[in-house]
Amino acid sequence: MVAEKELNGMKKRAKKSSIDRLKGGRWLALQLAYYEALYNDYSELFNELDKINKVSAEDIRRVANKSLQKSNQTTGELVSKEKGE
Repeated sequence: MVAEKELNGMKKRAKKSSIDRLKGGRWLALQLAYYEALYNDYSELFNELDKINKVSAEDIRRVANKSLQKSNQTTGELVSKEKGE
């Protein structure tokens, strides 16, 4: 379960990150191009803060339950080389 305080902190950081990406002409141009390519509408960029505000603890729980499954797990193993190999 995601606590309300934690959810609000995540939203605050996400909104700050979104706003920071708009600072400066180069980053704004990149963001506009990205949203135009992704949504076929650059103006979707300006709806991002509203979308962040609408995220609920239930949304996070639903996505986590769907995504964090044993069947989606990837395991790696680091093996060090022995001297002389």
